Amino acid sequence: MKLLRGYLFDNFSLKLISLASAVLLWNAIAHEPMVEVAHSVPIEFEHVPDDVKLSSPSLPEAQVWIRGPQRLVRDVRTQDLHLTIDVSSLKNNLVGEHGFPLRPSQMRAPYGVEIVQVEPAEVRVSFARR
Repeated sequence: MKLLRGYLFDNFSLKLISLASAVLLWNAIAHEPMVEVAHSVPIEFEHVPDDVKLSSPSLPEAQVWIRGPQRLVRDVRTQDLHLTIDVSSLKNNLVGEHGFPLRPSQMRAPYGVEIVQVEPAEVRVSFARR
């Protein structure tokens, strides 16, 4: 019992100051405000055969809403966000116009940042032979 009391009450003031500092630091980080920001992100196409090109007049873009702690979200740049569409499922029928649904699950974003919404919900693009 005497040994336990010694561990608990030796340098008690330092232990109390350490505990208070830890609680204040945790409180400052845990209650950081959450913010939402929109970015205009170009759409990237994966697994496009070499003999096929995108024939739409401009590269499609999507409006992406991200949410997270203010300190993380303010440092996110458009180059950190990647919206990819895998066209490998259309291997034989790639030439022509196709619609692709856009979902938050197709996005890659920095750790700690959540993808809230992607607009439009679908993008239509045309492919042609080179």
